Amino acid sequence: MANKETTLEFCALCGASDFVMLYKRVKNHSNIVTCKNCQVTFSNPQIEMNYADHKKYVANYLKNENGRRKTAQWRLDQIKKFKSEGKIFEVGCSGGLFLDEARKSGFDPSGAELNKGAVTYGREHLGLTVHEEIDLKNIDFQKKCDVVALFNVLEHVPEPTEFINTIKDHVLAEHGIIVIEVPNIFTVHSKFFGTKGQHLSIAHLFYFSEKSLEDYLESIGLTILDKQWGKRIYPIGLSFEILLRRHKVLKKIVSKVLKTFRLFDKDTSLNTKDFLFYIVGRKATA
Repeated sequence: MANKETTLEFCALCGASDFVMLYKRVKNHSNIVTCKNCQVTFSNPQIEMNYADHKKYVANYLKNENGRRKTAQWRLDQIKKFKSEGKIFEVGCSGGLFLDEARKSGFDPSGAELNKGAVTYGREHLGLTVHEEIDLKNIDFQKKCDVVALFNVLEHVPEPTEFINTIKDHVLAEHGIIVIEVPNIFTVHSKFFGTKGQHLSIAHLFYFSEKSLEDYLESIGLTILDKQWGKRIYPIGLSFEILLRRHKVLKKIVSKVLKTFRLFDKDTSLNTKDFLFYIVGRKATA
């Protein structure tokens, strides 16, 4: 069955109708346009993906378990500047490694995930509370959450403002924080590789720059408490495989060099301004 496609006549974030083409549609992604009014970049048409039945999702996720756990620890260090305990909820929690690390750090964790295999892994292997449900209105939060984490989620959501408002109204405690990480559309890598840039994906509906994300967060009543470049900890070889996954010859050459010098499996902290990492809260009312 073909994936459902939806063509947008108006920007889903600001309602304007004047777009400029950034990249034309290719195998890796849909047409990518930028709204002239709010400068947010998005796929058009937007393509609905089936995340629930992705068979290799968990296996791919666990290939870098050690690095994912170290990355989770870095994320928790940033969160602890504002919240050191309490209920933490992750939307799109995958197999649950971040939530497992959060539990070790003293938080009360739970999450939501669409992929069936990831839900099973989080529940059965890690003993986590994971809801197989992304419509947060259908989850009974008996006590609202001090931290809501959205790591590489917002770019996949067809109605971001409605989604964030549901979090504010239904999930987040009065003085809670939301942690948002999204790919940065305007990196050196994306400018150099163009339509083969690593973040351009048929699965991504929206693309943010530092300015467009900050303007958007401000427009929906959120205050930025902290901002950084997102950090990733990966084996060096895996980092380059991700970075060069659409450049087969170059990837093969780099992999061979790294293996020759026994660097392929060595962990590295990858911070190339590829991800925007923000901690936000509700805007104070007068």
